[in-house]
Amino acid sequence: MRVEFEPPYAETDEYLLDPLNYQRLWMVISNVIMAEADMSRYTMPDDMSLVFCRTGFVSFPFRMGELFALPDIDPIILDKKDSTRWFSHYLEAFESRNIPRRVSRRPDRLRLLSLWAKCRHPRLIPALER
Repeated sequence: MRVEFEPPYAETDEYLLDPLNYQRLWMVISNVIMAEADMSRYTMPDDMSLVFCRTGFVSFPFRMGELFALPDIDPIILDKKDSTRWFSHYLEAFESRNIPRRVSRRPDRLRLLSLWAKCRHPRLIPALER
């Protein structure tokens, strides 16, 4: 099944690491994960692969016009121990639940999370592409 929408933009490293954009992406990802009863750090890599496969997109445009080729997901998403523990750390919040407790400095992971959220829930594209 192919999806009927244009490929969303891939975000640059600078955009993803900007504190405001980082928090926006974190809030969206946190809400998507909380809303999906069967989603966990263990199932997320498989879901990510399925979502990208269903869309049929093999590359995503940057705003400057260059293309971001979709990489192999496992080397980016899984850590050295073939674990996704970093994802649990990424989702941790301060008591206020409005800001992330930790900051990921891996824009490659953030880019995949952003594209995954946009492809899985296209209605989120306007919230993530401000």
